[in-house]
Amino acid sequence: MRIGPRRSGSAPGGRPRPAVLAVVVAVAMALVLTPGVASGADLPDNISWTATVNGVNVDRTNREAVRLEPGERAQVAVVVQNRGNEPLSIPYVRLEGSVLGLSFYVFTTRVDFEVPAGAKAERLEYEIDLLDLGDQARGLIPSRVVLLDEDGNDLAAQAFRVDVRGDLTSVYMVFGLAVGALTLLLLGAALWRLSTGRLHPNRWRRGLTMAAPGLGLGFVLTFSLSVLRIASPQGRLWAILLLVGAAVGFAAGYLSPNPDASDERYGGYEDADEIPEDSGNFVVDQGGQRLPTQRESEARAGNRTWPLSGR
Repeated sequence: MRIGPRRSGSAPGGRPRPAVLAVVVAVAMALVLTPGVASGADLPDNISWTATVNGVNVDRTNREAVRLEPGERAQVAVVVQNRGNEPLSIPYVRLEGSVLGLSFYVFTTRVDFEVPAGAKAERLEYEIDLLDLGDQARGLIPSRVVLLDEDGNDLAAQAFRVDVRGDLTSVYMVFGLAVGALTLLLLGAALWRLSTGRLHPNRWRRGLTMAAPGLGLGFVLTFSLSVLRIASPQGRLWAILLLVGAAVGFAAGYLSPNPDASDERYGGYEDADEIPEDSGNFVVDQGGQRLPTQRESEARAGNRTWPLSGR
């Protein structure tokens, strides 16, 4: 015999069904791992450009990290070749750094750079004051030089790596430590539930429970590699780290020992005494036919009552 399921959107005690948890995790992963879509049109094919920051070419083939020192000035140069018949206007140039889709520093400069038609190598040079950079980031940060139109939309961008010599108290460091602390809490709670047999008997539920701290460990590893200047969390690297962390956590929960199955015997409650009379749970046989509960049987036999746990 088994306990008939409640027909509401969640299990007893407000615990969501596995399907609901799976949808939530899938949506969260999609939001995290889906790259943002840049607005604005790309430059025509007859226009090419290069940029340097502190003398280092930011072309994607260059693996050298650009070093930025807080409190100093960064030298930015942009060279544009316009082989078209129309002049090109570049009102703004932006230097920005972001990790996991979160921007940690942005320097937008008004340049009003005009490139006439047929120009072979029109050059723009300017400086950026990095006075506040130390409070914003530290370590290897994926960055971009972006050409913007008058409305602030991207015209073109080139990605590169920046080695920011920021402070230990920067926003980036504090954010990483906060993620680490939350991950430790999730991991500690999951391990405590595992050691005390409090994880759900269903393997998928156990897997989803352990996937959350696994995802957090992926975040921690991503920030650690960046701060220690071992690897820059750009491209597919950080996505792989997050997916691997979540997958390892899910596998650990899925393959963990099955705790006491009392949750399934009593429809999601710890024991029969916790089942409220109006919970909607009932006993059914293998053919799916509803059988009278012990309370109902006792009432029919003469209103005799005793604790359900005494069955």
